[in-house]
Amino acid sequence: MIKYEKIKEREDVFFHLFGVNVSEFELILQKIEAPWQEEIVDKYKRPGRFCSLDLRGHLMMLLLYYKHCITQEFIGTLFNLHKANVCRGIKKLEPLLAKVMNIPKRDGLSHDEVKDLIDNG
Repeated sequence: MIKYEKIKEREDVFFHLFGVNVSEFELILQKIEAPWQEEIVDKYKRPGRFCSLDLRGHLMMLLLYYKHCITQEFIGTLFNLHKANVCRGIKKLEPLLAKVMNIPKRDGLSHDEVKDLIDNG
């Protein structure tokens, strides 16, 4: 399982995994902490709906998803979550993160990129 306390010690690995360095990550975290508390934590207190990830974990999960375009099931494996929890976490955090920073989201390769891969093998 990916743990923030361990991965932040390896700045190069952190950057390659999440696309931001540790200080940028901390800045993003500070900016979304209050909205996360108000709009997510305080609103979604339901019995039986506990997620083992804190805000840092959710942010790492979302940045990993954006940077590498990997499946939510694989991310769930990395963070020890079911893919449904990954999906819910992404849907909750995405609008808050969009207010703080612009992250281009790619859902796949374009037609030209696929053609180029086939032609140039």
